[in-house]
Amino acid sequence: MIANQSMVTYDELVEILRDLVESEETGTLYLATNDNHAASFGLENGNLVSIRCQGFKGINALDALLGIESGRCRFVAHSAGLYEKAAPLPPTQELLGILETQRVGATSAPPATGTAPLQTGNGSGVALPLSDCRSIVTEEATEYLGPMGGFVCDELFDEVAPTTIEDVTTIIDRVANEIGDPKREKEFKTRVLQRL
Repeated sequence: MIANQSMVTYDELVEILRDLVESEETGTLYLATNDNHAASFGLENGNLVSIRCQGFKGINALDALLGIESGRCRFVAHSAGLYEKAAPLPPTQELLGILETQRVGATSAPPATGTAPLQTGNGSGVALPLSDCRSIVTEEATEYLGPMGGFVCDELFDEVAPTTIEDVTTIIDRVANEIGDPKREKEFKTRVLQRL
């Protein structure tokens, strides 16, 4: 498996993706490129189910990946079913073939994970384990803050060490404050809470 925040070239990124597919992993491979762009690849049981790059999603994100040369990548394992269902992607092997022919360079920036289930203030459980909440918040933060979103989330999750839904809400609020645009802050909060 890859080390957290490993520096990789585009070719190495594609190789890491292929390894994750062959290992039938479920999680997100986050990328923070050297030219300050973000990308992420969502996998469920070894199938690519989500691709995001520079604000583009799905098959439209492939063109945005062309300019990536290198960056930092990080894989975060989490439960299946966390991805928004957009237009279906081509089969995973076909996507890997497309990525292999583009050869340029890429990277990722995801969060560390915990496995304790979140608890609300009254002790009743929340459906998602902490690692899934962290993945969702980080994925959305990366959409709004670029590659720094992953690093901001890492810092906040480590600082707050959430064990309740209230703790996660505090983190969501603090990430939103980093966005700096009230309309986008509200949109970020709404998107995260809909996914949680």
